[in-house]
Amino acid sequence: MAQAHRQAVASGWLKSYKKAMELDSWGQREEAKESYDKLAEAMVGEMAEASSAQWSKRETKNVQSMIMCVRLRAKEIGKGGDESITLSNIRTLATVMENLFKADKKFPLDLSTLSEEDLAMGMKDMVVREREPQTVADEELQGDDEMPTTPVASGSFAGTSSHSSPAKTPVRSAVKGRQVVLTIDKMGFKDDKLRDSFVDPIITIYVVSGGNIIGAQKDTCVASERKNQHIFWTGPGATVTLSQNLEQILPGSAIFFEFRHYKKQKAKISVKCWGFIEREDLKEGRHAVELYKKPTDLRRKRLSLLTVKPLYLHLDCEIKAP
Repeated sequence: MAQAHRQAVASGWLKSYKKAMELDSWGQREEAKESYDKLAEAMVGEMAEASSAQWSKRETKNVQSMIMCVRLRAKEIGKGGDESITLSNIRTLATVMENLFKADKKFPLDLSTLSEEDLAMGMKDMVVREREPQTVADEELQGDDEMPTTPVASGSFAGTSSHSSPAKTPVRSAVKGRQVVLTIDKMGFKDDKLRDSFVDPIITIYVVSGGNIIGAQKDTCVASERKNQHIFWTGPGATVTLSQNLEQILPGSAIFFEFRHYKKQKAKISVKCWGFIEREDLKEGRHAVELYKKPTDLRRKRLSLLTVKPLYLHLDCEIKAP
C-alpha cells in the first residue's frame, strides 16, 4: 500500500510539474510561477506525512531537492531573473521527477553552490517525521547508484553533457563595469524538416576561460517562429545579460552559444550545435557566429563547421555603461 500511494503521489506531482514547465517554456511567467508554488506546497505537505519507514534517505533527499528547485524557479520567475534555477535546469530535472520512488539515485544537480539565502528559502517548512530535516550540504549517502552532480544553472546532467570540462560555480561579483547584453535574432538549417523537428529550441550562453565555464549559464526563451530555413527568437526572453561585466572577461576567453532542444524520447536536453565569439572580437553591433557540429569543445580545438554564413547564428551585442 505504501508503495502504491507513493507512486500515485509521484504521478500527480509529475503532471503538475510538466504543466508548470510547459507554461514556463511558453513564457507565461505568472501562470508558471503559480503552478510551481502550488506544486511545492503539495510536495511539502506530503513530506510532512511521510515516515522514515516509507521513504528511503535518498528518496527523502531527492524530494527535498526537487522542492528547493521548484521553489527557486518560482522565485526567479517572480523577480524576472534566470540565475539560481534556470528553465534549462527544470527541463533536465523532469527525468528525476518521472523516477521519484522508482530509481533510488543521487540527485544530479549540486545545490550546495546556491547562496545561503536561497538554501534557507528552499528548505523552509520541510519536516519529516522521525528524522531531522536534511540539507543539501549533508554528507553524501553511500550504497546507491551514483550519478555525477552538476552545479545548478548548468542545464544538463553531467553524465550526458557534451562539455569536455565540468561547469563552475556561478560567480557573483560586486565589481562594477560595462554590461554585455546579447539579443539572439535567428539561426538556420538547410533542411526545413530538420528545422521543424526541434522541440522547445533555446540558445544557452556562457563565458569560457581556460577550458572552463565561468559563472552562470543563461538561457534564452524558446524560439518563437520558424520560416525561410530559419528559427527566430523574439521578445524580452531573446535578450540575455552576461553574468560577468566586460572588464571581468579576460583576454583569451570566449562567449559560447549552444543551440539546445528537448528530446521527448530520451526526456533530456540535447545540444545540436555550438559557436563562440572570442573576447577580442566582442564589440557592439551585429554578429554572425559560425556554428560547429557537436560535441562542444570548450578549448576551441576541434572545430567542424556545420553550415554556411547565411545560416549562422545572428545576434546583436550591446555594451552598457555602469
